[in-house]
Amino acid sequence: MASDPRPGPSPAIPGSGSAELPTLAEELFALRFELIALANSALAGKSERWVDGFVPETTAYAHRRRYELAASRAAGRRVLDLSCGAGAGSRAMAVAGATSVLGVDIDPDAIRYARHRHSHERCRFVQGDAETWSSDSRFDLIVSFETIEHLEKPETLLATIERVLAPGGECLISTPVASEAGSRPTNPYHLQEWTRQEFVTMLRTAGFSIADTWYQGVRPHGGLAGRARRGLARLLSSGREGTALAHGEGLLESADFYRRSGLRPKFQVHLVHHADAS
Repeated sequence: MASDPRPGPSPAIPGSGSAELPTLAEELFALRFELIALANSALAGKSERWVDGFVPETTAYAHRRRYELAASRAAGRRVLDLSCGAGAGSRAMAVAGATSVLGVDIDPDAIRYARHRHSHERCRFVQGDAETWSSDSRFDLIVSFETIEHLEKPETLLATIERVLAPGGECLISTPVASEAGSRPTNPYHLQEWTRQEFVTMLRTAGFSIADTWYQGVRPHGGLAGRARRGLARLLSSGREGTALAHGEGLLESADFYRRSGLRPKFQVHLVHHADAS
């Protein structure tokens, strides 16, 4: 019998399976996303987007501290992270024991990066505009950090939070502290900023009661920056369930969270719930 002159199948090349190609493409995308964040940080000296390890330490530290606070309240809860950015904070809350975490951000690249770098079985990322996003679901904990100052109509964000916050639920919301009432923001990305009293008044008008307030500095104190970075890294990588980073680490007692505003902090962080739940 004559041999078949047609060539046989090419030998398999290790690592060239079709299933691996999307993973490679996503890794290349993530590396590009990180390099862009690093370049922007180097040129501007600051960043509006938290890409851990690729932005100035003061920026990263402030973000980590807020999400440590959120993670300490996430266990057993359905969590919504409005303007989740690159997703590290959302995943931290899932690892801390949240029943589910939904991360929403307007930037499709940030969502794509979050899905690749910070995936978790109880964490889902979707694209959406915090100013117009809506859902039929209800959430036990809603997190909205450094978002409202970017919006033309901040009241729409508060109305959304009030609508999707479950009975008995709570929201952590943060924004910069304005130097004085009616002052113009120095950050070109911020459309408006509020003093503590202005912001509290806006929250109450939107139907919330203030349960607690913290004021936050941004500059790491001594060795606390390294502790915060190592602590968050352990939380993201260890898979410990139901253990908030703040517990046992002592970080919530560190010097960058204040109970009073007289120390001229940069950020105000409020824990709120439905006014009728008071």
